[in-house]
Amino acid sequence: KKEDKGMYQCFVHNEVDAVQAGFELSLAEDLPEFQDTFRPETVHPGTRFSLKCSASGNPLPQITWSLDESAVPETHRVRFGDYVTQAGVVVSYLNFSVVQVEDGGDYRCTANNGVGTVLHTARINVPGRPVVRPMRNLTVVAGEIIKLRCPVAGYPLESINWEREGVRLPYNHRQKVHDNGTLEVHHVERATDEGPYSCVAKDREGHSAQNTIYITVKVKPTIEPFSYPSSLREGQRSSVMCTVISGDLPINITWFKDDQPITASNPGTAGILVNTVSDYSSTLLFKSLRLDYRGNYTCVAANEAGTVSHSAVMIIHVPPQWIIEPSETSVVKGRSAVIDCEADGFPMPRIRWTKAEGDAARDFKPVVSSAHVQVFENGSLAINDAKEEDAGFFLCQASNGIGQGLSKVVKVTVHIAAHFKSKFSAEMIRKGQNTRLKCDATGDKPMRISWMKDKLVVNPKQDPRYELVETIQTTGVTSEILIRQTDRRDSALFTCVATNNFGHDDTNIQLIVQEPPDAPQELKAMETTSRSVKLVWTAPYSGNSPITHYTVQYKDDGSKWHAKMINLSTSATETSGTVRGLKPALVYHFRVYAENRIGRSDASHSVKVTTSEEAPGGPPTKVRAQPTSSRSLKITWNAPNKELHFGIIQGYYIGYRVAATSEPYIYKTLESEMDAGEGCVLTGLSRFTQYSVIVQAYNKKGAGPPSDEVVVQTLDSDPPSAPYLHVEATSFTSVSIKWERQSGDQNPVTGYYVRHKELGGSGDWHETHVQGDQNSLTIGDLKCGSAYQFTVRGYNAAGSGDTSDVLTVKTSGAAPVPPDRQSLLHYNATRAVVQLSTWHSGGCPIQQFTVKYRRQKDLEWTTLQTGLLRDKRLEIRDLLPGTWYTLQMTAHNSAGVTEAEYAFATLSKHGAVPEMSPAFRFVHNVLDFIRASTHL
Repeated sequence: KKEDKGMYQCFVHNEVDAVQAGFELSLAEDLPEFQDTFRPETVHPGTRFSLKCSASGNPLPQITWSLDESAVPETHRVRFGDYVTQAGVVVSYLNFSVVQVEDGGDYRCTANNGVGTVLHTARINVPGRPVVRPMRNLTVVAGEIIKLRCPVAGYPLESINWEREGVRLPYNHRQKVHDNGTLEVHHVERATDEGPYSCVAKDREGHSAQNTIYITVKVKPTIEPFSYPSSLREGQRSSVMCTVISGDLPINITWFKDDQPITASNPGTAGILVNTVSDYSSTLLFKSLRLDYRGNYTCVAANEAGTVSHSAVMIIHVPPQWIIEPSETSVVKGRSAVIDCEADGFPMPRIRWTKAEGDAARDFKPVVSSAHVQVFENGSLAINDAKEEDAGFFLCQASNGIGQGLSKVVKVTVHIAAHFKSKFSAEMIRKGQNTRLKCDATGDKPMRISWMKDKLVVNPKQDPRYELVETIQTTGVTSEILIRQTDRRDSALFTCVATNNFGHDDTNIQLIVQEPPDAPQELKAMETTSRSVKLVWTAPYSGNSPITHYTVQYKDDGSKWHAKMINLSTSATETSGTVRGLKPALVYHFRVYAENRIGRSDASHSVKVTTSEEAPGGPPTKVRAQPTSSRSLKITWNAPNKELHFGIIQGYYIGYRVAATSEPYIYKTLESEMDAGEGCVLTGLSRFTQYSVIVQAYNKKGAGPPSDEVVVQTLDSDPPSAPYLHVEATSFTSVSIKWERQSGDQNPVTGYYVRHKELGGSGDWHETHVQGDQNSLTIGDLKCGSAYQFTVRGYNAAGSGDTSDVLTVKTSGAAPVPPDRQSLLHYNATRAVVQLSTWHSGGCPIQQFTVKYRRQKDLEWTTLQTGLLRDKRLEIRDLLPGTWYTLQMTAHNSAGVTEAEYAFATLSKHGAVPEMSPAFRFVHNVLDFIRASTHL
């Protein structure tokens, strides 16, 4: 056994001396032994799943997979993966990319290395409705035992039963159904046991599945025993009948003499007639017995169920005669050969074998039977596990004391079949490197070498990276396959096949191309707190090298990925990790790398995670308080530092109390999400009193720390109230306004601030200061026909009062007014004169004109003039006689813009006005000016 390896010592001593001797026991070969196996497990449909078996042994074992005792086929969902560790352990994976219910069952991994075989079986359950996979029909022989395994999937199952023609089994003592659904039937009979059998699987919800197998029972023949008379003489007549008393028809009956068929072409049976009596009987007829008829006669009856025979010996006293005369024989090294030397006679001749020493047929020495060379009782010489030294001359002698006996010298030639000393090896190479796979075949020439990759013939023409090199050696042929720039496709089982005229052999080389792992898959955040995130991911393809560890890399939302990013390492056995030390309410990005001894994978896809919120970690900043009246304070502050928000600030608690007292703070809540410039007004306070004020920010997790206390005193008096403002008079360039104090406002007024700006303008407010005893003001230098806004605010020693409501006033004046066509236009056959002075200014000077015209049928305008025309007259030349035109004019002043269109026609050559088209008349209605619009 494996554990017997080691050093052994023997000690012998007496009263005089002591001696010792030792030896080392080593085993050239080790039986395979499992290092790791899979356990029974429940796997849910749609998930990824792997089964793993690893085994050691010498030579390295090969691992295969089966499901319910049938080989597992490789499909797009099912893949095998194998590699050899540095410790010499073969690791095999059965990988399922998407598990389905029908994948459930008893899985077996088998490790075999030519020395021995070990098996491991465990059940994998896939939850789902029952599934019974198809079963192949079975033909059995009557009297035997059949075992039917139900290939069932689905979980959990309530029952697995067998039925025959609707009747549940067992229903007799020969039938037995095991708990795992296996059906046994003993001593099979055709009458009761042939037919369909159905396996029915059910679950607790009442779902069921079934499949059917058909059992065909065949009956073997039975021969009625026969024999020859005890004394037969040469020249006598004789016969013997072989009758098959039971068995399925058709039955084929054949006769053999000493295991040789009795035929007319066989010299040893010439003169023996075979007479077929019926479908189930046959007779041997001997018209005249000869000495060579002596021997063992066998009747063989065969049908579809099997073959049986019965033999009887015919004895005739005769001197030795060859039954099988020995002949020259060739044998392949390592195989067995039998040289038949059989003589007939009575009594039975004795066979003796001798072998010549040297290369000549002389100096024969007796052959002594051993495990290597055996002489059988029938005289045949068997050479087991032939060696090269077995070649030479052999002499067979047969004698029975009657006559001189028989002898024959034969030559034995030993050939060497193509073979390999090693049957399996494994090689590992890094992706991108070149490698050579070498196989040394030994045997007689000529010899042919071929390569296969995963059982497909390697053809260098299909992949130029592959190159085959073959070298003829003294003892055989060496073949090499060179693979350049290895990649993942080259991870495969390469088989080198050697063939010569005496046999063939193959050796397998498992090439394992190692590379960095693929990027981890399905990265997601499982648990998130304010300071930590737990990530999980799926293990990627390992690159044929065990993953040593994973690296989690993360950054905040505003940063870029870089090499010096914060990292977290996890072991290879874990596909999860918790990143701690994060900040609340921040957006982080996470990604994961896998690493093996070859290198690092690409990064996984990144996952974006926002940590949970916490109560703010800092107080509001720049808290200020100022009195706004004798009974109110205005409190302003900025939000806490951004990094201390720890969430979205939902508002603030403003606490206040009379300064230098132990009274609890009175809190006012301000809901606000502003980050800066916050403020609120505290009212209902006491006149000319000091107050202490604090401010706290809060979010949905709670309130943060308070700000430092700020002390402020209310005013002795209040600023003036907002006055009432109204307009007194307007002109083209000025507005006069007046204001009045509110009734009951007894606060003194030091002065007023009067502010105004153009409505809709982009400029700033213009502010004018007046004395407190003044209540009116005229503001000039305004635009004609324009709207302005006015406000008034009083102030005194207590500060500025509230601002009045905004008063909007428009100065006098309007947008330009267009004239009629007769006043504006004068025209003849080829030109028209436009009198710009006919436009009315609306009280505000016209600043500029835009003039365009076009023919009635044209789409595009011709621009004649843009800007202010000083001569007040514009002439249009080069017009076409007798043609309708449209004139478009736009006038601008400070009050607005007016646009007008006019239709006119030049006179024809005869001085007539052309007729206007109906469409043109409909559009323009033949008005003095066809369209006018004003834009303020």
